[in-house]
Amino acid sequence: MRHVEKTAEPKPLQRHRLQNPGAGWHVDLPRDVGNAVRRRLWRDQLGLCCYCGDRLSDPQEELVRGSHVEHFRPHADHEDGRLKWANL
Repeated sequence: MRHVEKTAEPKPLQRHRLQNPGAGWHVDLPRDVGNAVRRRLWRDQLGLCCYCGDRLSDPQEELVRGSHVEHFRPHADHEDGRLKWANL
């Protein structure tokens, strides 16, 4: 896995997390928030998968919902990290 220098947390994610402290990733995340996260991660990762280095589809061209956001600490086991930017 390669190191990724992440930029600031997307504002939609920050607002959603503060307004919904117990929210989960898959069920409670509005589409616009998930898309903002995916676009930011794509940009921060320079369009590359941080595991294998393969080029990822541009989120502006593809249906962003089809991509997968990995959590460093599994969100199923660590509820407090489900929506933390540092864990995505």
